Amino acid sequence: MKSIGLVLIGVATTIVSLAVAWYIIIYLPAQDKARQAAETARLRKEETDKQAAKRELQFCLLQAQETYDTTLQYNSFSDPQPSHPDLIRWNSAELEDRADKQLETDKALCVKEYPQS
Repeated sequence: MKSIGLVLIGVATTIVSLAVAWYIIIYLPAQDKARQAAETARLRKEETDKQAAKRELQFCLLQAQETYDTTLQYNSFSDPQPSHPDLIRWNSAELEDRADKQLETDKALCVKEYPQS
């Protein structure tokens, strides 16, 4: 009886030792690799998101500048155009002032819509 008990204790000790060894040698390194892969993926996604936000901000600012340029060009005719009889004739100071205010408003909206961190 004693020998069977000792054998069972030996087998149980061997099983526990193998389980602890498996945990330390195989499971923990696999968890670390998975954690590192997830962290790398998260950092890549953050970088991609930052680049996309930067491109979107640049595009929005470019559109604001194009709107400004178009406003100045379209509304600064020196004489009425036959194709646009209802066109407002502004003096250049008034036109520039309105266009500048609109440009600043558009730029502020771009910065608010696409914040950079």
